[in-house]
Amino acid sequence: MLGKSVGDFEIKEEIGKGGMGRVYRAIQKSLNREVAIKVLSAALSNNEEFIERFDLEAKSVAKLIQTNIIQMYSKGVTEDGIHYFAMEFVHGEDLSSKIRRGDTFSEKEVIDIITQACRGLEEAQKFGIIHRDIKPSNILITNDSVVKIADFGLAKSLEATMKLTKTDVFMGTVNYTSPEQGLGKPIDHRTDIYSLGIVFYQILTNKLPFDAESAATVIYKHIHEEPEKPRKINPNISPGAEAVILKAIAKKPEDRYQNMTEFRRALESLLDTKPRELIKKKQGFSYVKIAVPVLLVIAGIVLYFLLTAPTESQQVAKLVEQADAFGKKHDYKKSLEKLKMAYHLCTSEDIADKIIEQYFQYSLGSIAWSISSESDLLKDKTVSVIPFAKLNGEKSEQGKIVASELIKQLKIFGALNVYEKEFLPEVIREIQVVKNGVMSDDARETLKNLIDTESVVVGWIGYAENTFKIITSMFHIESGKILKTDTVDMLGWNINDTVKSAELHVNVWMNNKTYTIGDPATIFLKANRDCYITLFNVRSNGEIWELFPNRYQPDNFVKANREYNIPGTDDQFVFRVCEPPGKEYIKVVASTVPLSPGEIQKQISNDTSFFVAKAENIVQNDDYVFRSVSPAEMRGIHEILKKRAIEVVSTQKGKKLSYGESDAGFDYAVSSWAFETIKLRD
Repeated sequence: MLGKSVGDFEIKEEIGKGGMGRVYRAIQKSLNREVAIKVLSAALSNNEEFIERFDLEAKSVAKLIQTNIIQMYSKGVTEDGIHYFAMEFVHGEDLSSKIRRGDTFSEKEVIDIITQACRGLEEAQKFGIIHRDIKPSNILITNDSVVKIADFGLAKSLEATMKLTKTDVFMGTVNYTSPEQGLGKPIDHRTDIYSLGIVFYQILTNKLPFDAESAATVIYKHIHEEPEKPRKINPNISPGAEAVILKAIAKKPEDRYQNMTEFRRALESLLDTKPRELIKKKQGFSYVKIAVPVLLVIAGIVLYFLLTAPTESQQVAKLVEQADAFGKKHDYKKSLEKLKMAYHLCTSEDIADKIIEQYFQYSLGSIAWSISSESDLLKDKTVSVIPFAKLNGEKSEQGKIVASELIKQLKIFGALNVYEKEFLPEVIREIQVVKNGVMSDDARETLKNLIDTESVVVGWIGYAENTFKIITSMFHIESGKILKTDTVDMLGWNINDTVKSAELHVNVWMNNKTYTIGDPATIFLKANRDCYITLFNVRSNGEIWELFPNRYQPDNFVKANREYNIPGTDDQFVFRVCEPPGKEYIKVVASTVPLSPGEIQKQISNDTSFFVAKAENIVQNDDYVFRSVSPAEMRGIHEILKKRAIEVVSTQKGKKLSYGESDAGFDYAVSSWAFETIKLRD
């Protein structure tokens, strides 16, 4: 069939085959998108009973719009009576291929795979759909590690027309068949739980719990024999993971998890990935292990946490629950507000990181929902998404991933036909110069030559003003008008000004509020206590420069109530305002102990949040007077200030101290000065 057309689809290459037929990569000509086409064998296509059941299942599965489920696009029949359907094309491979190749997985990676599969099957359960054929070959993993469940509903239809003696077709399924399936009893969603539990067992132990040469023997073992304990095969499996596996593959359905939500939550508890469950764990204490001589000293602290921690934890858990509820209703504004409140109440770094991850996902959901709401304005309902750029328009690896995640959200909502494009600097450049919300005629022509959809979404990411931002614009190419612009401030990056009435406070100002490019500038600052000063210039193009300390002024200690100007009269450098024009900020962070670069780097290294994990480390520019600062470093400073837990070196005692020790006395203050830079008129 290579090179031929099946309806609207042009077949490009064969990518798989099985007992039901073959799968091809194809191009849907009308929308110019890549799809997968499954063409059923002639024998099955001529079976009226199978066709009827297949149609019913196809219509049911078409309702399922969820990240972890292969999306079905359409179905049809060729001129010679062969049935086929078109579905989402996945760049990746199935789990079976990884197992056969001998790929190794950590327990955490396996739990993540099974958890994602649970989410897909959880969605199916809501619509009363049972998969009935969960196995590694039906679990696809994309190049971005996203799990996709494939082949919904086909197993039951296939079983209706096949006999048990046809082991060449059945052997791929019986290894994962539940006891009730083997007995021919009525089945429900718990049969999928059993099958997924078998997959869980197989990946962690590298063997199937029940295997034999004949299908009948395998089914007998599923019904009558107990599996070998996973930890006996692989002692590295955690007791918790073993317990979850054994419950999932219990012989009686009533002894298993009763639905996919229960199964998923059990898996999440193994990784402490769900904030509510993480918080509950914090309510337990192990103070009884403390030695008797110090018991009285900490008794008051123990009592304090016993009285206050559960209340705080419950507040955080409730806020996260409320955020989830609002998110499901697409009320993202309220959802993000609740997560902000939870983050500021939270005292656990692990839980805070999970809240930040959730905030990022709902932020993208908010942008995708906003873009999808414009679909009625588009005739063809097509949109291209270009990898997001840095604020200065340069290519960004983080921006590419953000765009990819946004595309996933847009596809889930399904209001638009979405196409992923390569990074196009020409498009970014043309759109950056748009004035008053309308492109110039030249810009429109440029975009028409580069983009073949009705609209385009571009975006920028970077640290601006006071935090890390995601900025998105949607343009209608024919009219050149902006359809939608959204800006989202990421959680956990802001370094806010502190109140002037605090015990430690600092002021920063400049000699002007507006500067022309090339003008000299002076920065003034004054603190009310002896402290250490770090001075940043946050630029309109996303660049961040550490102005003080610098190459000529490595000592950043300042005395109380003394006014300092930078540069001073004896300094060997000057500040001059440079391109590009825009709104800029001077931000000063004052602390009673130095902000150690080593501690900041440690904070970055331990940070698992999306933008930090993909970001640069602390930049050292030995050849420059001023040091370039990565946004990740600002995130590290935010975390240190939020926790008020910084390691310092006491020059008096020559030992390391942490905040909370009597000699550390850590306190901090933040102040900002905003100014505008403009070009000199011709």
